[in-house]
Amino acid sequence: MRRAVLHILHGLSHPGIRASQKLLAEQFVWSGMNKDVKAWARSCPNCRWNKVQCHNKSSPSTFSSSDARFSHVHLDVLGLLPPSNCFTYLLTCVDRYIHWAEFIPSPNMEAGTIVENLVSRWIAVFGASSTIMTERGAQFKSTLFQAFLNISALNVLIQTDLFKFHG
Repeated sequence: MRRAVLHILHGLSHPGIRASQKLLAEQFVWSGMNKDVKAWARSCPNCRWNKVQCHNKSSPSTFSSSDARFSHVHLDVLGLLPPSNCFTYLLTCVDRYIHWAEFIPSPNMEAGTIVENLVSRWIAVFGASSTIMTERGAQFKSTLFQAFLNISALNVLIQTDLFKFHG
């Protein structure tokens, strides 16, 4: 009977050892029950297959330090936000050296709109940065944005999706 109970209760959702022990203790009592549950869970093929044996932790990303204001800028697009004056996105521009941030409202996140906002609201005010770091958004990988970078002679670094500079 113990095997049938273990099979049914543990097989419902394959909880861990402690959760299985707690679930069983609510309805059953027998001598050595915790030891039996532990052995059952450790021998369960599904649990063994899905158990993460080694939790990999990636090291924090580092940036080379910037030596001048507005020489390195990080770009990202935030949205879809609740509409405000027909704007539903924000182009975020953050300077690496002094951590100055500009949040530029945008009606969409198309590459043409991003380039227009970048030129009129960042470059026109602070000048062209030597390096731009972006995420892997389609607007930053588009032909139009790449052509803008080539014409402007800007160096662009595209970071992975796993690390976001804004948190």
